[in-house]
Formats: sequence, structure tokens, C-alpha cells
Amino acid sequence: MFSRRSVRVISLAIALMLLAVSLSGGIAFGHNWSCGSFGWHWNRNGSSVTIGVYNTATYYNEANAARNDWSVNTILYLPNRTSHTDISVFDGNYGNTGWGGLAEIINYSGCHISHGHARLNYYYNYSSADKRGIFCQEIGHLFGLDHSNDGCMGKGYYNNSNVTVQHNWNDIYNKYRYPHSAPQEAGETPVWHAYWHNNPATLAEAQALASDIVVVQVTGVERGPDIVPASSTADRHNDRLPTSRVSLQVSQVLKGNAQGTLELFFTGTDGQYIAGDAPYVAGQSYVLFLQPRGDGTYLTISPLGRYAVEDGKLVPAADWGFAPSLAGQSVDDLAQQLSATD
Repeated sequence: MFSRRSVRVISLAIALMLLAVSLSGGIAFGHNWSCGSFGWHWNRNGSSVTIGVYNTATYYNEANAARNDWSVNTILYLPNRTSHTDISVFDGNYGNTGWGGLAEIINYSGCHISHGHARLNYYYNYSSADKRGIFCQEIGHLFGLDHSNDGCMGKGYYNNSNVTVQHNWNDIYNKYRYPHSAPQEAGETPVWHAYWHNNPATLAEAQALASDIVVVQVTGVERGPDIVPASSTADRHNDRLPTSRVSLQVSQVLKGNAQGTLELFFTGTDGQYIAGDAPYVAGQSYVLFLQPRGDGTYLTISPLGRYAVEDGKLVPAADWGFAPSLAGQSVDDLAQQLSATD
């Protein structure tokens, strides 16, 4: 029989072995953009993981640097193409949408990706380095990666990195090193992934970003005009994104002067929307941190400014940053914290 000390030593050894396997690109599949058990992926593996990239971005150099970063440091081969191909990378002025980058799977079969779009919204004034970082993240999503806590896949969520790191490379290695011999699983409708323009690190920062913080009830949701970029390379296609308009009735003001009925701008519909920012439901109550868009509608500062109120308790839309710390608190609890940081 093992002594307690022996059991601890064996347990530690097993834990270290599992950690070593994970860090060296072992059997774990890393941070997958979920679809089935393996995540979204290209049906290409092993030594011939070639994914063409069609770069028509106005900020071509930043987009190409991001593509090259993935190509040089991973087992992926990402040649530039001169026509519509696997991944299309482009940019445009999409207006004050709340997101600075958006990844969208366009064509797929089951959980296999066959075409995707990586966008930069240059309505917002980003540095050259940040443009590269946003392109890096959106291209990474189109390999089937979710957000992670390191490298550009964590940009805006956990850090401000504009390049890939070993963690990101390991995730690609784990995902594409083996042939996908298992039968193709039934797919699902892919959501979008975004880089949010506002990424407050604390409740106080979120409060400062918001012109109004209100408790509201959703009274209706209707389809809004599509987003059609004012200027865009749009990979030489007619690029447009659906939107919704959410009617809100204010029941309590925690900051600002917004009262009565408001109209909220929302990128997406019931069937197409950004991960972490699900469609609004009529009858549901929320605490929202809002900014005016300049056209009479409002915008949440990001999912970090959206909390459903269920049984009197806050349910955050975001699962990162400070938002989870507010889960389970009451509106009064939140009001006290806002008052203390005002």
C-alpha cells in the first residue's frame, strides 16, 4: 500500500506529465471554435495543410503580416492568392458597430470550413500594429480557433498582443497534425467571432465608457437595415451584414438621462450573431451600459456592458474580464458599486 507521501508524489508526477503533453502539442485539441467534438476545421491535415488567402485589404501590409505570422510559425501553408479563395481578408468602414474585427464562416459542410471572411472595421482609428493584431485574430478564427488567453487570439479579451505565440502555434498543431479519420459530424450554423472595440478591464472603466447605464425590458425586436460598408475592398463582392433593432423600455436609470423608450442597434439576427452577444428576447430584462451611435439608436459598450436580470440577479453576457464577478448580484448591489466608483 502506498503511503500518503507516495500518493502525493505519484499524483504530482502524473500532473506534470499531462502538463508536458499539453505544452508540447499532445493529444489535447486546444481552444476550438466549437462544432461537434473537434471544432470547426478545414478538412486538410498532416504535411499538406494548405489554405489559400485572398488579401484585398486597404491595409494590405498589416493583413499580410498577420497571414505571414501564422504561415511561418505553424504547420499551415498559407499562400497568397489572386482570386476568391479559401479565406478572404478585407476591410471597410462598417460604421459605429461596436466591433473592430469580425470573422465569419461563409461556406461549410458539417463542421468543415470551405470559405470564410476576416474583416477589419477601420471606422475606428487603430494603429498599424493593432490593425495587424485584429487581422491576426480574425484569420485565426477561420482556422477554427476560439479565443485563448495568449497571443493575438487573446487580444481585447485577455491582452493586447498583436502577434501569435507558442500557445497559438500549439493549438494549430493539435488541431491539424492528425488526419480527420472520424466520420464527419453533423454541423451547426456558425456564429461570428468579433474583436470588440471597447474592452474595459474593470467595472469603473465600463462605467466611464457608458453615457447611460439603465435597467430595461425588451418590448420588441425587428430586422434593421443591413450594414453595407461606406468604403470597402469587401473581397470584391457585395459585402453586407444583417442587423436588428431592439425596442427597450427603461425602468431604472443608474447613470445618465436616458428614459422612456430606446432603440438598440444589434449586429445580427436570431440566426446570425456574434459569439458572446446572443439575440435579445422580448420580455427579458437587462442592465445595459450604453453609448449613443449618433443616429438616434444606442449601442452597448460591448458584451461587457450587457447583463440579463433573472430572478432579480445579474447574468453576464460575457464570460471574460470583470463580468463574471457580477454574476448573481442584484441590481441594487451593482448600483452601490457604481455609486462608489462614480
